[in-house]
Amino acid sequence: EKSVKFGEKMQTELEKVSQEYNELLESQKFIEDDLDYSILEKYRSLLSYLNEIESSSYEIFDLYKKKHIFFSPKFGAMLGFSADDLLVENEINYDERIHPDDILSMFRVGNYFTRMGFSTKREEMMNYTLVSDFRIRNKKDEYVRVIKHYKVVEIDRHGNAWLVLCIITMSPDQDVTHPHRAKLINNTTGEFFYFIDDEDLLINKAPISNREIEILDLISQGYSSKMISDKLFISTNTINTHRQNIIKKLEVSNTTEAVAIAKERKWIVGKND
Repeated sequence: EKSVKFGEKMQTELEKVSQEYNELLESQKFIEDDLDYSILEKYRSLLSYLNEIESSSYEIFDLYKKKHIFFSPKFGAMLGFSADDLLVENEINYDERIHPDDILSMFRVGNYFTRMGFSTKREEMMNYTLVSDFRIRNKKDEYVRVIKHYKVVEIDRHGNAWLVLCIITMSPDQDVTHPHRAKLINNTTGEFFYFIDDEDLLINKAPISNREIEILDLISQGYSSKMISDKLFISTNTINTHRQNIIKKLEVSNTTEAVAIAKERKWIVGKND
């Protein structure tokens, strides 16, 4: 069913990144008898309370068991489902409802930052939160945007990243034309890290990347660098770097000239076209 839904090429890529993910998790060596699952009572109590008073949905993912050991039904309710509609063999599973262009990106981003996290000191790992903004189909089969935060909250006595807290909210930006976006935040310094895997791809033989075309399109609609930064989950400095690269690549004097070229060559449509 998945191969038909996603297409053969997509399914092959999904299997590849899924295997990479499993290999990453297997690189940690857990000793089951040393895992104190009584600690879950603390999280169940807290998250059950938050589930009653907050609009967010909460999950705890066990990297040893490779499954959710806590999840609230509120996420299903956000999408119009009952508590059991998203359960597969008593495990919450909504991957098949995620936009096919987003699911592969989410795996790649997750693998990239998991690999980064496993290479850092374990106590430092807990300073980071991965924020993922993606599209998912609700019960009406309409795409909506949700934001999911991932944060390691428990490390076992041997230094393995063990329990991951996930917080899911509806995105305030419900523009479903944009693909998956993600950033890693250092909660102690405020520093952002990004993963963009299409920088070397070309659209219609354009000499600028997918991301640069996306930024030019927003510039043509009157967005400032700050507005683009907020919309694309990219720092203002990164936006300005893209602007400079666009000007250099297109050999123009400013982004106004770059927008004109992009419209002429139909890389973008433009606000009033």
